[in-house]
Amino acid sequence: MAERDAGRDVPSTIRADVAVPEAATVVARCRRGLEGLLGDELAAAGLAVAAVAPGAVRLGGGAPLAALTAARLWLTVGIELPLAADAKGTGAAGDADATLPARLAATLAAPPTRALLTALTDGPVRWRLALGGAGHRRAVVWRAAQAVRAAAPELINDPKATTWDVVVDAARTTVELRPHKLDDPRFAWRVADVPASSHPTVAAALARLAGARADDVVWDPFCGSGAELIERARLGPWRRLVGSDLDDRALAAARANLAAAGLADRAELIRADALAHDPGGVTLIITNPPLGRRIRGDAAALLEQFVTRAARLLAPDGRLVWITPAVRRTHDAAIRAGLYRDVHHIVDLGGYDGDLEVWRPTSGLARGRHRPAS
Repeated sequence: MAERDAGRDVPSTIRADVAVPEAATVVARCRRGLEGLLGDELAAAGLAVAAVAPGAVRLGGGAPLAALTAARLWLTVGIELPLAADAKGTGAAGDADATLPARLAATLAAPPTRALLTALTDGPVRWRLALGGAGHRRAVVWRAAQAVRAAAPELINDPKATTWDVVVDAARTTVELRPHKLDDPRFAWRVADVPASSHPTVAAALARLAGARADDVVWDPFCGSGAELIERARLGPWRRLVGSDLDDRALAAARANLAAAGLADRAELIRADALAHDPGGVTLIITNPPLGRRIRGDAAALLEQFVTRAARLLAPDGRLVWITPAVRRTHDAAIRAGLYRDVHHIVDLGGYDGDLEVWRPTSGLARGRHRPAS
């Protein structure tokens, strides 16, 4: 510990421009329900998508970690390794925590792993252990740190100044090396926030489904900190960007974020009721509405009323792209109002599911302006 503390003056950073070995498996994790969209993003960036699973997309190596910042929907990225078998060669048999220190040391001290960490780190390789499952298991973490130090002394266990998070899954079958200090410029615009506002990756997913049209009049009626407006703006041209909210703190946060994104003079923010305001000529309503934490009363009833109003305000070839937790009630209200659902994804929003949906006016369908997705 004394050696570790004394060595902290030497910086340690991730070399994001160095290609990950081709034989490695890179895993990008996202909110469950967004993995299909994330896979499409990564493939569009020229990355080799190998497998898509709930909440995760696995890629082949060969590209630098910096290449993943072309995709906006991931929460974490890492390099996935199989956890070495125990001394008897039986994987996670018996007490998994009892065998873990030796298995982890064998995994991290293996020549390919040491070479990978050295190549992708500028300076000393500092790491900390995170165990899946309940409890902190400090004794296991301590024994693991001692075992790794004995097997590979150049790998420094340093929870305070770590460069790599070493994440062991709950089943004790894999190790994921997550770059703790990866330079991630994707959401540099996020300088202000309010409680219960959209996570940037969710806003990016909404924007991706919305698409970009040069004639777009974009309205976020529950704009919060402005994430949806910013993520839509970065996709391509528009005619107007309008955000409204009843919370002055939210509007202040949105102004700060829009300024950080270079949109201070290109977006309109107004304190207004979503059930009364009409921006005029709206072609895209994009929003992650308040789901109970920012409003009082019946959130589902508010969303029912809003979807009815949205159907009246949208242009015939417009679209409503939003998230609803009250799927049955809002679905029925949207159908009654003359909308049809083009796309939907059930997404984990952190403890509860919401439906990420695209709705379009049936009047536009009758005119042949758009067709339902298959």
